[in-house]
Amino acid sequence: MGKKFKKLFSNLCCSYCKNDINRDAFTVVRKEKGANVVRMVCPKCGKDFGLGILKIHEGVGQPHEPLEIVQGAEPITLDEVLDVHKYLHGLD
Repeated sequence: MGKKFKKLFSNLCCSYCKNDINRDAFTVVRKEKGANVVRMVCPKCGKDFGLGILKIHEGVGQPHEPLEIVQGAEPITLDEVLDVHKYLHGLD
């Protein structure tokens, strides 16, 4: 699993401190059949990214090309969050 894990997370960094994300960022919380429930925490600044399910297939298959990294939309602002909260609160 080491090579696949490294390849999967080689281009990730912490959104807060920009530290590279590596295997040290993940802690296995629970092992399930065929997958692990993991917690991801930046080893440098401690930002907790929460829980996720990590399943890396070890079978033989066609190699995949890495996905192209595309810049996304701007982050949601605090005012936008508050506007949605007020809207949803008004639906009662």
